[in-house]
Amino acid sequence: MTETAPAEQLPGQPPLKRVLGSKLLLFFVVGDIVGTGVYALTGQVAGRVGGALWLPFLLAFVVAFMTAFS
Repeated sequence: MTETAPAEQLPGQPPLKRVLGSKLLLFFVVGDIVGTGVYALTGQVAGRVGGALWLPFLLAFVVAFMTAFS
């Protein structure tokens, strides 16, 4: 196994803060999964609803809007 030495901090530069905690990381991963699902399912939804593709997007917008302001 290879051991890595800690990085040297250059003088005059502030240290980096570790702000990505486990809760924020969980939200990031869930957002990636949901976002991937949106892109993956758009084609399938378009095949089922045809020219009314705007309707599922409008419905999703209304649900997201109500969730954001609840």
